[in-house]
Amino acid sequence: MAKTISIMMGSPRDFPMMEPTTKILDALEIGYEVCVSSAHKTPERTRIYVEKLWDRGVGAVICGAGAAAHLAGVVAAEYTGPVIAVPIGATELNGVDAMLAMVQMPSGVPVATVAVDKTGAENAGLLAAQCLGVYDAETALKVKAYIDSRKKSPTPVRSESSTNNLSAALIGAEGADVELLQRSGKILTELGVDHEYFQVHPLQDPDQFQSLTEKLESHGCKVAICASGTSA
Repeated sequence: MAKTISIMMGSPRDFPMMEPTTKILDALEIGYEVCVSSAHKTPERTRIYVEKLWDRGVGAVICGAGAAAHLAGVVAAEYTGPVIAVPIGATELNGVDAMLAMVQMPSGVPVATVAVDKTGAENAGLLAAQCLGVYDAETALKVKAYIDSRKKSPTPVRSESSTNNLSAALIGAEGADVELLQRSGKILTELGVDHEYFQVHPLQDPDQFQSLTEKLESHGCKVAICASGTSA
């Protein structure tokens, strides 16, 4: 029987931040269940739910929590499979408090902690799928196909260049980063500086990123302005 994934959160209010986990698992056609149970407010319910997970065929647990964020640690103390924690920005500390609570686990109780909020939720789903893929060839192929589909060629997003002698390149890792760079592009346009926008992620598409930098050098690019959010 194929392993499934449990997505846990301490409150229904956490679901909007955890929804990217469900979307990526849907895309990969991996079964999952969602459980709302608090490590602090419903500890007995949480314990009973967790202790039966492995026997029910759950191969990984993803826990989203904010503030004190002990849910992943409580799960890891009982569950013998991989536990992945998603810090949620529920207080004025914007998820840093939750992240520290998750990464500072004692020896012998490992918890894999990803980024804060929706980016972390998406990565948690992909990481859980990768865990299942170690033992299931079909899942591994789906994960590989998904990752390959995310790789983009660094084709210019929008060109303001009238010559091959490009003066400036504006590079964003994500679409939102390219939008942010339009402020810089506006100033370059006013100054009459030839420039192009590119969208390529140096971590997701390292080969494409290297190809882009070589192209820029060959075209005589004088300056590159880069924008990136997470793992900048």
